[in-house]
Amino acid sequence: MSIRKKLIICLLHLGIIAHGQSLEDYIQEGLANNPGLKSKHQEYLAALETIDQSGALPDPQLAAGYFISPVETRVGPQRARFSFTQKLPWFGTLTQKKSVSSEMAQALLAAYELEKKSFVLALTSQWYTLYELDRNIVLAQQNLDLLKSFERLALTKYESGKSSLVDVIRVQLQFEAAEEKLAALRDQRMLQQSDLNLLIDKPKGSEVKLPDTLNSSFQITFDSVELLADHPSIDVIDHKLNQWTAQQQVAELSNKPSFGVGMDYAIVGNRENIDIVDNGKDIFMPMVSLSLPIFSKKNKGKVNEVIIQRDATKNLRAQKINDLTLFHEQALQEYKDGSRKINVYQSIINKSEQALRILISSYSASDQDFEDVLKMQQSIIENKMALEAAIKKMKIAHAKFEYLKN
Repeated sequence: MSIRKKLIICLLHLGIIAHGQSLEDYIQEGLANNPGLKSKHQEYLAALETIDQSGALPDPQLAAGYFISPVETRVGPQRARFSFTQKLPWFGTLTQKKSVSSEMAQALLAAYELEKKSFVLALTSQWYTLYELDRNIVLAQQNLDLLKSFERLALTKYESGKSSLVDVIRVQLQFEAAEEKLAALRDQRMLQQSDLNLLIDKPKGSEVKLPDTLNSSFQITFDSVELLADHPSIDVIDHKLNQWTAQQQVAELSNKPSFGVGMDYAIVGNRENIDIVDNGKDIFMPMVSLSLPIFSKKNKGKVNEVIIQRDATKNLRAQKINDLTLFHEQALQEYKDGSRKINVYQSIINKSEQALRILISSYSASDQDFEDVLKMQQSIIENKMALEAAIKKMKIAHAKFEYLKN
């Protein structure tokens, strides 16, 4: 049984018969090296550093002054003054600010997980496209070898006087077209290899070795409830909703008074030539201040702004669910279409190869039109390449289902 037949019969098994680096190897290497993923993770780490900053009190204020002309008091002249003040926001304000920063960090973490999923899908698509090109190059080379044998057959018949030189020229023309096709495939392969290498942050000229064959199918299991609950793109939006809720609390607390506590300390000199109680005693004065938000129009506007932003984010969440649902339906359609085409092309290839053998036998034994032989061979190679495209389509559809899962 041929490798191609085994490939199609084994479509109910998922795996790789490998002589090259596996897809999983490239995924792990890419996840570790891709600069875009590193950037996303660093954004998350930076956001974590803002949480404690958001919950910190404002810096205290310390002031000092020296009286060039001392101010006389009953107990003596004031020489210098020191003051210390600490502002305190309304109760719960700092907690809500920390919640805002925490939810922002969690949203960035979910965005990082989403970026990883997108990266894996993109890498998988490129990997299977490169595999398809490798298979097409093998098929194109096999086609050239077969056309060369057809040329020898046509030349033998021509030399024996059983056919015209036109048959030889026809196969030579088709051979030249097949050579150009093979060269174009190799160029495409080099470009696709560069794209894959750059995606995993390797030199674009690095050799990419893929498996010789793939066992091509799998069972699709997917629960839409899982999509809605767990997909990172929904997590990003949910954390943004929580962020807006905490931001609304911060805006509402801005309408509350803020406090200030502190003290003043004045150094007092002694009064000379007089004996009084507390002569030269320094002055210590605790202070409390209260900031009244009597001009609260800007704070009310901020509350309204946050409410509108939160409503917009809710609508974005609903749209994202619709987008993911559509993405799921498209992936399912692509999977079914690829699976159906695999069966159709395999049937066509089997019948076409049988017909080609008959045509070659007829041409060798009689005056069968050689153009029919060439057309049938061209049809076979086109259908084999279409079969590879269908396999790739089904594998990428499976990767899209994996993207939708958590």
